[in-house]
Amino acid sequence: MTIEQGLAGWAMEELRARLLDGASIGEALHGTRWAMLRRGNVMGLAYTPYCLSNLTLRPQSASQEYS
Repeated sequence: MTIEQGLAGWAMEELRARLLDGASIGEALHGTRWAMLRRGNVMGLAYTPYCLSNLTLRPQSASQEYS
């Protein structure tokens, strides 16, 4: 499947913002899909995470940054 670069960038920014807010990948993708649908775009229904849905981002601690 090929999608327009602007849409892909927008979707990744939505997803990244939700992940940085502490959502799991499943929650972030669900929210991003709904945001796309609210904009009238059904492409979000095609996105599938290729990982566990409870995967989350965890910020590095200061001790990990310099090791």
